[in-house]
Amino acid sequence: MLNSGLYVDDLYFGSDSVMEAFALSSDAVTILRSGGFNLRKLRYNNSELRALWIKNGFCESEEGFELKVLGLNWNPDKDVLSLEVKSLVDSLGGLNNTKRCVLQTAARIFDPVGLIVPFVVRIKCFLQEICERGLLRVGGRIGNSSFPASVKHLLILPKQHPVTTMIIRLYHLNYLHAGIQSVHSAIRQVYWILGARSSIKKIVRNCLICARFHGEFSKQIIADLPASRVIPGRAFLRAGIDFCGPFLIPPRRGRCVRSVKMYVCVFVCFITKAVHLELISDLSTDAFLHLSSASLDAEGNPPRYSVTVGPISSGLNMC
Repeated sequence: MLNSGLYVDDLYFGSDSVMEAFALSSDAVTILRSGGFNLRKLRYNNSELRALWIKNGFCESEEGFELKVLGLNWNPDKDVLSLEVKSLVDSLGGLNNTKRCVLQTAARIFDPVGLIVPFVVRIKCFLQEICERGLLRVGGRIGNSSFPASVKHLLILPKQHPVTTMIIRLYHLNYLHAGIQSVHSAIRQVYWILGARSSIKKIVRNCLICARFHGEFSKQIIADLPASRVIPGRAFLRAGIDFCGPFLIPPRRGRCVRSVKMYVCVFVCFITKAVHLELISDLSTDAFLHLSSASLDAEGNPPRYSVTVGPISSGLNMC
């Protein structure tokens, strides 16, 4: 009894008969007194046991005294257990209608014995319902799909809430500092954040690790295009020239005919990007001038050629 009935400085026990209860109480008083502990303020719910205790000097003749037993009020005279809820009800007037206040109210109910479990379990069920319906979810027309409800109806989160910021940072770290698009795709599997891209962009760009390893390099400054490439005109009025080869080409069909070394002159129109190919005997200036005079006769207007490198550029007079 002493091992299982002691709660801090209170001793609780019971028995099926008055004499058995008196024997247990007498033994408890004797054992505790031998250790220097004075067991007093004995309470009972039986008048015969009370008379025996008063006769043996274990207690005084007190009546109408209530005491607390494991968080419950016990009236020994009426043998009734009650729960004091007046202070709990009075405190509800100053609380807000939030989940935190509901949880705070449920935590203030102390019932280690479990006598008011039917009442406490209703509060817990109500708290679960609040957690399930406390956030707005995305609607839609996919209610008949086979996906789970959490996938069909995502949780809607505000843009600038601290919880939203923590969720974005968590996904950014879990996906190894992924980019904006990857983090957005991962978050949209569970949450629907209003204005998500701007919030994700702000957090990713403020990440020191991402700024250290994904910094932008210097950009090459590109000059404007020359006038010959942006002024409209007919095809090959302004063209660039290049050569490729050599190629070994037989001058005629037949046996024992030696192949002749030939080159290909490539004309690229600056206006239309058209390409024209011409055979040329060698890379001399005279051969190119002969080729260009033939094209002048065919077109009727003097074209303008641009040759930047090669043996022809030194001897070619630009038109």
